[in-house]
Amino acid sequence: RHLWAKSYERDIGDALALQNEVAQAIAAEINLRLTPEDKSRLVRRQYTNPEAQEAYLRGLYWYDQYQMGKSFAYLVESTKKDPNFSPAYAALSTTYPFMIYEQNMPMKEAYPEWRTAAFKAIALDDSSAEAHVSLGFLLLNHDWNWAGAERELKRAIQLNPNLAEAHLWYSADLGSMGRLDEALAEGARGVELSPYSHLANIIYTEQLIWAGQFPKALEQGRKMLDFAPDAAHDVMGLAYEQMEASDSAIGEFRKEVNDTKRSFISLANLAHAYALAGNKLQALKLLSELQELSKRRPVDPYEIALVFVGLGNKDRAFELLDKCYGERPNNLPLLKIDARIRPLRSDPRYQELLLRMGLPR
Repeated sequence: RHLWAKSYERDIGDALALQNEVAQAIAAEINLRLTPEDKSRLVRRQYTNPEAQEAYLRGLYWYDQYQMGKSFAYLVESTKKDPNFSPAYAALSTTYPFMIYEQNMPMKEAYPEWRTAAFKAIALDDSSAEAHVSLGFLLLNHDWNWAGAERELKRAIQLNPNLAEAHLWYSADLGSMGRLDEALAEGARGVELSPYSHLANIIYTEQLIWAGQFPKALEQGRKMLDFAPDAAHDVMGLAYEQMEASDSAIGEFRKEVNDTKRSFISLANLAHAYALAGNKLQALKLLSELQELSKRRPVDPYEIALVFVGLGNKDRAFELLDKCYGERPNNLPLLKIDARIRPLRSDPRYQELLLRMGLPR
């Protein structure tokens, strides 16, 4: 039945303040009980430059599509249009680690700017869930401060339980610590809230694979074919590989290589699959291509290390993992749960690396 109706006319720059005003009105009409923190957040007036808001939304769209170059450009534009717009800095900060490997951004430039953007988001609005996600992602992916990341991401979820990115990165943090059951629950929530997000689907489906839930991972991968085919072939290939279905895994990774125009991750995936299948010649051929590629642009050494694991060369794999420790690339936090690393787990060097990273052994 009809409970309430009212029309509003405001300046377009007051869009966020209007949202808060309407939220308060609806809450009052349906007798919703708000916490003091809820009330404080709703009455706070927020003016945002409309052009900054537009650029921010475009940046979020391309981030969900895993088009980090486009996302980065729009988010930088948003911060320039409105230097006090906290959500833009928060979103911007999470693009930096991907910009290194996707857009060849120099690490010496990316890491300081990443940290600056994260802390700027918090400084502008400590009550912003997006700002706490920003800092949590930095603590997780670069600082390896697992407890600090958990604290920030739980705070973000407390501030906004429906923010997909908070659940996504909290899932990644829990997974890094080996708490897979909790990670899967958070990952599922992230996908539920943002079903077409490339990152949310990739992280969740990979965790299903590391947890040994292969049929469910393949089902999720098939869903991704409609909106993220390259990522779908990636996760389906990983699932088939762990199921020891070599031909199917190689078939999926070949499609990924074509879809991504021979990205370093796709080349490493295919090389690893060939190595496990006993096709050493093809594995070495792709490894050579990877090593040549690394001379021209940043390549995550973790991916090359995986190829050497597949080839049975543990010493070379550990040399590259030590390099990862110094460079802090995107994927080293997977070290504890990545099933492809299994052949190294009985080696004392593996346990020592976990210890250096502050991960439970």
